[in-house]
Amino acid sequence: MKSALANVSPVGNILSSLAATQHDNLPLLQLVSVTGGYGVSFLIASFAAVCNHLWQDGLTWRRVAPFGAVLTLVLVGGSMRLALSAPAGDTYDSLVRSRAGT
Repeated sequence: MKSALANVSPVGNILSSLAATQHDNLPLLQLVSVTGGYGVSFLIASFAAVCNHLWQDGLTWRRVAPFGAVLTLVLVGGSMRLALSAPAGDTYDSLVRSRAGT
């Protein structure tokens, strides 16, 4: 009942965002820092549109290449951002390990 009411809310919420479905894909979620959740939602919807075109018209590189290039750029950029940025201070994981004595 709660989620049904949240989906009709005019103010928006995390339940209606497609970006919330990608919580495990950290390289993709780096796009959120630039575009907000709308950028990730746009990529998901674009993927669905590209799949539909492939289903109807067969494999045409003219339709797949632009989306593939953008998705590759986003994932490589997000992976680089994760790899090159060190945490500013103690992380939760390091604090738990230090208290556990491991």
